[in-house]
Amino acid sequence: WKGTVDASGKGAGGVWLPGTKPIAPVVWRLEWPLTVHKRLVTFDKPTGTITNSDLELAAEVLGWLVLEAIIDTQWTHVGE
Repeated sequence: WKGTVDASGKGAGGVWLPGTKPIAPVVWRLEWPLTVHKRLVTFDKPTGTITNSDLELAAEVLGWLVLEAIIDTQWTHVGE
C-alpha cells in the first residue's frame, strides 16, 4: 500500500492507495480540536506549545491508525 498525509493548523488528512497489494482507495481527514488550535505556535502567538512539526507527526500516526482500521496489518510488511 502507498499512503501520504499532511497537516496544517486546521487539521490533518491523507490517502491510502493500492501499491503491490490491493486496497480500495481511502481518503481521510480530521479537524483538530479547539484545544489544539489554542495551543498552536503562530506568528501572532509565538508562545504556543504545539508546533507544526507536532501536527505533522500526529498526522503520520493517524494515517497508520486509519490503515490498521481498514486492513489487518499484523505480520505484514508495509512500505517499499
